[in-house]
Amino acid sequence: ASTPDGDTQVRGHFNGGAKFDISNTWRGGIKASFASDDTYLRRYHFGFDTVLTSRAFAEGFRGRTYAAANAYHFQDLRSDVDQATVPLAIPMFDYNFVGEPGRLGGRWSLDANFLTLTRDVGADTRRLSFKTGWRLPHTSRTGELYSFFGSLQTDAYWVHETQDPDNASGTLSGITGRIFPQIGFDWRFPLVWRGRQSSTVIEPIAGIIVGPNGGNPDKIPNEDSLDFELDDTNIFAATRFTGIDKVEGGSRAYYGLRGSLYGSQSGYATAFIGQSYRFRSDGLFAEGSGLENNFSDLVGRVKLVPQKYFQMLYRFRLNNKSLNPRRNEIIASAGPSFLRLGTSYLFIEGQEASDAFPDREELSLTATSRITDNWSMRASTLRDLQTGKDRNHSFEVNYSDDCFEFSGSFARSFTQDRDIKVTDTIFFKIKLKTLGTVGAGGAVKTPEQTGG
Repeated sequence: ASTPDGDTQVRGHFNGGAKFDISNTWRGGIKASFASDDTYLRRYHFGFDTVLTSRAFAEGFRGRTYAAANAYHFQDLRSDVDQATVPLAIPMFDYNFVGEPGRLGGRWSLDANFLTLTRDVGADTRRLSFKTGWRLPHTSRTGELYSFFGSLQTDAYWVHETQDPDNASGTLSGITGRIFPQIGFDWRFPLVWRGRQSSTVIEPIAGIIVGPNGGNPDKIPNEDSLDFELDDTNIFAATRFTGIDKVEGGSRAYYGLRGSLYGSQSGYATAFIGQSYRFRSDGLFAEGSGLENNFSDLVGRVKLVPQKYFQMLYRFRLNNKSLNPRRNEIIASAGPSFLRLGTSYLFIEGQEASDAFPDREELSLTATSRITDNWSMRASTLRDLQTGKDRNHSFEVNYSDDCFEFSGSFARSFTQDRDIKVTDTIFFKIKLKTLGTVGAGGAVKTPEQTGG
């Protein structure tokens, strides 16, 4: 096969894995994924991942305790990423513990992590982190739910040639660390009304989290909290970052309202809206993140399931000043299994200096049909509303029984990247469930490629 440079060479990929039980507590496994070059998988429709992850692990579960040892290798297939700068995570150890309730109902927890990141080109990191937590829930006689909580995160780092945030061409090396405490209080008051045909729940929520300002020394590299998205799942979280390397310093309050309506027979609807207020705006969050000001953006969701043949989910994030949407997401489906139609719409206003969250607006349509117990069909299309161009169309027929699976598909992809052109692809796959899978297919040149 030809590479993006026009050279002829053998191209291929490997996916494999194994899992095994060591004891009643411990299990282990390995998963390996490699490709000969960046565009091979997408070019021949074996997958659309931009990063291939290989992992070897051992993990144990006992009561409320979890421990794991991992080793990760990442193969980055994006054109703008040099593989020499991609880190190798060997080893990574995790330990998580949640204690039994004490005399007053409080629980202790401990999260520990040790990580080694090495690169051929770029920064190397060694990290040892401990986070001790305590939470005390309480229910009042009137039904109010109180929760008192606190945590102490202690981190130690050894870094080599990490980027200096104050000097674009400079690096930092040496030993550093931090001690970061937080305490907080959460209040909720679910109110329930029961009628003849339905039940309604209204739950106001409020809380406060207190912590020291700062907590992110320049020497600490940000490896696991690079991109952040504010939404309804993390608006009340003690830290809105996804990893350990970055902490959200300062104090803040949060508040919101959750409501639910349940029918006596079937069907329900839920809604949520929330916001937070940071007492100190310190430039920790990027412009467009929703947390760049003292008042956060308003986030929420609405889910409607009036009966089994229709459901809709709407999630949003509104600018805290103008109430203009910064994120709109609608997912809906309707119809019986014989013919079910679905649609999804996504709009995201991009964040400043973020590769993961650029401006994005797209619409997808799907139709699925369960013709019989064995036969099914699926058709879909995806359109980029920013550019006004289609991204892909596909149609697939599937057959499955106890011993045998067959699928045939046609897809037109409009993605272009190096040797990936606008292409029509026909693909057939046969799976003998006790033996393995065989696939065959081919790319057909489109009129644009042939000049027609």
